[in-house]
Amino acid sequence: TWDTATSTWLNYRRAIKTYNAGNLITIDNLQAWDGTAMVWKGIDKTEFVYNAQNQMIQREYLIWMSNAYVGNYKYLYIRNTSGDILEEELQMWASSLSKYSKRTKRNWTYNTSGKPTLMIFEDWNYLADTIYYKTKKTYTYNAANSQLSVTDQDSSASTGGNWRNTSRTVMVY
Repeated sequence: TWDTATSTWLNYRRAIKTYNAGNLITIDNLQAWDGTAMVWKGIDKTEFVYNAQNQMIQREYLIWMSNAYVGNYKYLYIRNTSGDILEEELQMWASSLSKYSKRTKRNWTYNTSGKPTLMIFEDWNYLADTIYYKTKKTYTYNAANSQLSVTDQDSSASTGGNWRNTSRTVMVY
């Protein structure tokens, strides 16, 4: 922050970024200046983990509380050999359980051209570790790999766990 009275810059916030040997970000740390204690204090931090192919497989967001970083949420990714995401799982920190618990999960299936053919989304009760709602998207393609349709379905306790059609979009070329 610019101090107009003294015509000097004052500490306010800073971002500290750490990179691995492949020049991929591993830590993105935001800090604020505590003018009373005259020290930098954390605000939040995101940590990234990569596989051997330099594809992100984990992203964790932490917040500064009581002079330490504590977990808030994290994403976990499973990828195929092409790098496409097969599974994305969001976990939330459950303080009452003192652990991360699953909040949402997405699974993808791809055709041989790398186009998605199926995506299933699960909404979880992260405290009970149970699924309470699911949606599914089914994609179809013609021989030229142009998308023909998307069918949406859902499933919950109210449908007895069975898939129910909710919408369909058909492309016309």
